[in-house]
Amino acid sequence: MDLFLAAIQVVPMLFISLFLDRNTATAPETKYTALLRLFHLLVTVLGLIAFSLSVYIIGSETEPASWMRSVVTSALACAMGALSAQILLRLTARPSSKTE
Repeated sequence: MDLFLAAIQVVPMLFISLFLDRNTATAPETKYTALLRLFHLLVTVLGLIAFSLSVYIIGSETEPASWMRSVVTSALACAMGALSAQILLRLTARPSSKTE
């Protein structure tokens, strides 16, 4: 039950961290950005499923099945991986050379 309580608290914060602060500058579409968008879509879908399962388990107070634990754990792991990648990209980003 603790896993599901943690997921209800952590998943919304991960979504805020991942998707709130985005650089909206238009960049040319590359294979890398398309792959990154697909990964973000996967993280979003898994996160929503994990959150929904967690709310269901806590609300119904039933014993969760092992596949439910696997889904929630996978979603949290993917979200943490995506957040780590965003942090790494920010830390290693080269400053843009704007001359004004």
